[in-house]
Amino acid sequence: MQQHRVHNAEQNPGQHLNGRMADKFLELNVRQLAGGELVKRADDLVDDGGLLAGLEPDAHRVLADDHGEHRGDGKLEGIEPVDEGRRHRDQLNAWNLDHIHMTSSNGTDLTVGLADDATWEGASSKAENGTDFIANVPTEEVFCAPHRERVNGIVYGTKPYVYNGQLIEGWHVTFKDGKVVEHGAEKNASLLAELLSTDENACRIGEIALVPASSPINQSGVLFYNTLFDENAACHIAFGAGYPTNIKGGSKMNRTELLAKGLNDSAIHEDVMIGAPDTNVIGTTKDGKEV
Repeated sequence: MQQHRVHNAEQNPGQHLNGRMADKFLELNVRQLAGGELVKRADDLVDDGGLLAGLEPDAHRVLADDHGEHRGDGKLEGIEPVDEGRRHRDQLNAWNLDHIHMTSSNGTDLTVGLADDATWEGASSKAENGTDFIANVPTEEVFCAPHRERVNGIVYGTKPYVYNGQLIEGWHVTFKDGKVVEHGAEKNASLLAELLSTDENACRIGEIALVPASSPINQSGVLFYNTLFDENAACHIAFGAGYPTNIKGGSKMNRTELLAKGLNDSAIHEDVMIGAPDTNVIGTTKDGKEV
């Protein structure tokens, strides 16, 4: 889950402009969902001043086809109702999972142990004053906190990842006892290495998220070059920090207490897509039953 990102406009003006596009898209989604309209047009991303021309290269990459032509009539329809996401979250919490095992034909074979007293969240959250809110619109994910020392296996990225304005493609990482011990990429492997070495815990994960393959973002076939949208296209993990709210009572715990529960701590939180059309996820409960 990516709730906010900080961009340095001077170092990377493309990402700054892409953030403006994301804000426009988010505003449209909120307004249209509130009015009961669940269709979003790519054309709406262009503001009155002709924002498309000023958003090179990010917006043009989102709104153009493989030949560089404007898509024109792209639509994303049928956002999954929030109530359905809540049902998924409640079922996962009711199972009281110890770990999940993810496999797919691309070679992914990953076991993710969950943090102590971990709780799944998704669709909506509750503010400190008790108000329900949705941090990201659209939203498809249900997410939880992995145990920082209980992640093992190999996982292959299924979508490119945008880091510092550049694409990391064809990437994979191998975990042992929660830490990345081997990694590679077909394109920009050095950037992946840079990401994973941001600090001592950037090579561990702070989030595991499940997203259905039927997600409208995924079905659109569009890479938005913005994690707020792209994370709703596939199951994903996040390198770096976990969310205290994914631990029961975590919002009232200090760093030492959260680390004792297994929650990772880092300066970064970077979501990367790992879900494939044939991804199989098996959960094992704390009493040893597979679900």
